[in-house]
Amino acid sequence: MKIRKIFKDYPEITYDILKSDILKRIPKEITNPVMILKSATVAGRQVIILNIKGTNGLNVIAPVQLDVKKVI
Repeated sequence: MKIRKIFKDYPEITYDILKSDILKRIPKEITNPVMILKSATVAGRQVIILNIKGTNGLNVIAPVQLDVKKVI
């Protein structure tokens, strides 16, 4: 299950963060990213770095990978 893997791999991500509105704010935050980088591991992929305040008031840096496919 993906949620268990997230908790195992990223202990700083808590259930409180997942049930907060942080995930719902991601689409809006994408319009004002901190950085946009080329993926170091996957060719043709972009990584968008977002700056979001966590439930504890600290900044959470959230990398979001976009898989872009060209429509012909």
